[in-house]
Amino acid sequence: MGLARWITENTTLNRRPFSYERYPFQEAIADDEHPKLSCEKCSQIGLTEIQIRKFFAMLRRTSGINGIFTLPNDTMFKRIYNGRMKPILEADPIFNPPMAIKPIRNMDMTQIFDSFGYQTGCKEGDATSISADIRTCVQHRG
Repeated sequence: MGLARWITENTTLNRRPFSYERYPFQEAIADDEHPKLSCEKCSQIGLTEIQIRKFFAMLRRTSGINGIFTLPNDTMFKRIYNGRMKPILEADPIFNPPMAIKPIRNMDMTQIFDSFGYQTGCKEGDATSISADIRTCVQHRG
């Protein structure tokens, strides 16, 4: 099963199953597993949203990997983590192990079973100090 389908079958948005209906192009982006995905976009088309879901899906579907998710700056990183990443982790059972196991969940690190995601603002020290199997970098051009 491709990432796009996995995301729709396992994640929600506002308590409803996640869908590509509003932005159909997101499906191809979610399924693209090339190591370098580059998109130029206008604002407010859900690319950050799909990248978050894709990042979490890869951590969940592949055992024992590390990933880095960077955002353009610390302010955006904190806002995106609290407003968009954390709610997905809390709402969707697929990311949560049985109650006996308490995963590490904080602004800097997200444990999904035996994989770990590191979230950060776009600082070189953060990106180079973490060994990662996958990297997701959301950048904005002025």
